[in-house]
Amino acid sequence: GSLIEQRARLLQPDNAEYRSMSYLRGSCLIENRREHDAAMLLKEAVTNHPQDGLLWETLGTAYMRLGQDGEAIGVLEKAAVLRSSGGIHSKLGALHFRLAGPLRAPGEMATKRQLLQRAEIEVRRAMEIDNLPQSPLLYPQLAHILVAQQRFDEAIKLFEQAITLLPGVNFWNERLKQSMLAEFKAGIGQAHASAGNRKQAELYLQEAVRLAPTAELRRTMEMIRDT
Repeated sequence: GSLIEQRARLLQPDNAEYRSMSYLRGSCLIENRREHDAAMLLKEAVTNHPQDGLLWETLGTAYMRLGQDGEAIGVLEKAAVLRSSGGIHSKLGALHFRLAGPLRAPGEMATKRQLLQRAEIEVRRAMEIDNLPQSPLLYPQLAHILVAQQRFDEAIKLFEQAITLLPGVNFWNERLKQSMLAEFKAGIGQAHASAGNRKQAELYLQEAVRLAPTAELRRTMEMIRDT
């Protein structure tokens, strides 16, 4: 048929290429910070393809980037039923951790504990699915959750594990590895600070400043050190 007919067939909602194009367009829009547009496109796509876990996950990512955490959790939970992906569970962990963050009032502590427990469960599930040690980023994600639960020794061990994995990561360049090393050292410093070990905290936070490969990251590390 003509090019127009081929394109019309391609854009039929029940067509497999329509699903692929929706995913690619949605991902590109998210990458270009057009999350509202991505969400609109992907909402239509999941209506037409409700069994496609990747479309649900991408829609959840758009909601997550928009700060619509409740919607993001609901959508990502649907995605988790449809496909096995460490990325989905990592995002669910990040969302529950984010919801726990602002809760500080005495009456909110039970909810905070529940959210942190759920965040931990989700990240541990991501680690099982992703068959680590391929991706060291889940270790510090879990470590920050444990710090919030005042489980400082466990958290520090996870940061240390992430550091030992860094040299073997082939999909990051040396500068990115150096940035990650600085961030992991800062994480250990923050865990020590939260535990009340001021001297240890100062040592690690100063080392994080020294290791930071860019001026921007160095300023961030200095801000963490000085708070």
